[in-house]
Amino acid sequence: MTSAPSPCTTQLLQTLFRVAFRHGFYNASDQRCTDLEAIPTPACATLLQASGLIFRAMDDGFGVFLPGDRAPALTAMLARQPGARLSFLLRAGNSAFVGITDLPIDMSPMRHAIHVSNLATHRQGQTREFGRADAVGVFAPLDVTDADVAFVATAAGTVSAVDLCGAPAASCTVTAPGPTTLSLAGQAYGAYTISGDPFGSPKTLVYTPQTSRAIGLIDLVLAQPTGSTAPAAAFALTIDNGQLAVNPVTLTLAFAPRATVWKYYIVSRGSDVGFAPGLTITGTNIDTGKPMTFTKSPEVLPNGDAAVLFTADAAILMRAVPTAQYALSGQRDGGPGHRADIAIARLPNAPSAPVWPNGQQPDGGISEIFVYI
Repeated sequence: MTSAPSPCTTQLLQTLFRVAFRHGFYNASDQRCTDLEAIPTPACATLLQASGLIFRAMDDGFGVFLPGDRAPALTAMLARQPGARLSFLLRAGNSAFVGITDLPIDMSPMRHAIHVSNLATHRQGQTREFGRADAVGVFAPLDVTDADVAFVATAAGTVSAVDLCGAPAASCTVTAPGPTTLSLAGQAYGAYTISGDPFGSPKTLVYTPQTSRAIGLIDLVLAQPTGSTAPAAAFALTIDNGQLAVNPVTLTLAFAPRATVWKYYIVSRGSDVGFAPGLTITGTNIDTGKPMTFTKSPEVLPNGDAAVLFTADAAILMRAVPTAQYALSGQRDGGPGHRADIAIARLPNAPSAPVWPNGQQPDGGISEIFVYI
């Protein structure tokens, strides 16, 4: 049950937002993710200083807090800027983050970024999460832009940019078809939707510093915008009869783990020893509860070693603590009368890096595991 907002009249530090980072890969730590860092944008830092709000980074997220004596200043600011928002660049400290995450494997901060805001959230059990309920932990990266949005105009007319809340941000007049630029200079970093007949279909871009290395941007709108259909529970502040009330909001940014196709390369130590035809890998994928089958084929490694390649017939979710257990059985073949049994009860699991692109599944990946016997 959602508690009623509390009047902000004390000197205590009140929570406005608590954002937690979670990732399905980290199944041994209740999905707590310490790979990410949130950094206030310059406009956000200015707003924090002017309003007296306090930003605190945490191991697995961050918080925004309001000292009680700053309520009057914040009330006045919201009256002037009803769509005021806090924006945070999201950086990954783990170089393997994209590889273990259900994101396009070729995602680069120079070209793409995810964008989330409290205008689009859903209930997930006892928590409220960013994103759509029908795509939990899955985010479609948007194209990033610098201050100059370059495009090829298809006609004369006006091209406009609006911010997250639909407020006009920038525009340009196109007099003839051809290369054109819409300037976002002077605007805060964030998500902007560009539209207009010369531009073509409307498109949302993420405006970020080109040197930020940010994989995403988080927007937190302080108070529910007029006309917004987003649930009131996603906003930390309301003003009633001139009185500021605080409704602490806890939001989870949850990422889903990547599913990769595992490829086991079984390599014999010694050029004169191979494997008998009955070499087999068996086991169950705990995530699905179903036996995993593998397709077997001969393979020659780049160094000339002969191997038997076992390719999983379905993708397997990556986990910090593996949920898959596969066994190898068969025989080594050293020639007539020289066979020896092989029994490995638990083969190694796929590493978190590297993850290779899978041409058949652009959003998937391939994990390679080499086993020398």
